Amino acid sequence: MEDILPKNTSFDNYEVEHDFPHIGKRIMLLNARRIPRPPAKPRIMLLAIEDITERKQAEEEIKTSEHKLQSVFASSPDPIFSTDLNGNITDCNQTTLDFIGVQSKEELVSQSTLSMLIENHRSKIVEHMKKCAEGDIIKDAEYTFIARNGRKIDSLVSASVLKDVSGKPTGFMAVVKDITKRKQDEQITNEAREYAESILETVREPLIVLDADLKVVSANRTFYQTFKTKPEETEGQLVYDIGNQQWNIPKLPRAFGGYSTQEHFFRQL
Repeated sequence: MEDILPKNTSFDNYEVEHDFPHIGKRIMLLNARRIPRPPAKPRIMLLAIEDITERKQAEEEIKTSEHKLQSVFASSPDPIFSTDLNGNITDCNQTTLDFIGVQSKEELVSQSTLSMLIENHRSKIVEHMKKCAEGDIIKDAEYTFIARNGRKIDSLVSASVLKDVSGKPTGFMAVVKDITKRKQDEQITNEAREYAESILETVREPLIVLDADLKVVSANRTFYQTFKTKPEETEGQLVYDIGNQQWNIPKLPRAFGGYSTQEHFFRQL
């Protein structure tokens, strides 16, 4: 102790780790004061001892958790960014930079997330921030971002509030999923369906489309008019069951090759 407490001085917050015989290895925080006394009197020292083992362990756990979170943050294939309570970006990962099309964080930090969205989605994100601040978690909300080159990016956004140690909201954390390719595929599929249905409607004879299980996908107007049935009574039904089973014809399975599913039927065509 004399090594750390020179004459007429004191020390504060001196950490000592020691394996004590009765309580095991502990970390102690020491604060000491030398008590002034006449020269003839023995020197005495006032030493305050605080066991901070649990606190140090908690700090290490927090550091470990932060390190893991930073690893996830940096390596995520999806854009992740944090904002303050006003929606201004405070941090982001590399994927976010690539997503928006900028080179460095400095180009995004302090910018409003509203500037990254198409105009008619800006009021929606303000409402979502209000809900997040109240404790709600936003899951898979659809937004369209605008990259620096003007490209529009259809996305799903999940977000939650960030809080300080006292539980006070300090900002938001958002994870973005780029669904542009999926939306494009859906559009192509819908356009193909609309095209096929338009062809169906131009055919004068009754016509139905069946899937591999012989369930009705769609039918043209002539079919519904001829057989006195409705789309809601037909689509999704087995061909044998439509129209109050008026198509439950014994010879019909043989027309499909004698199989209960159309997989073999299609294979024979």
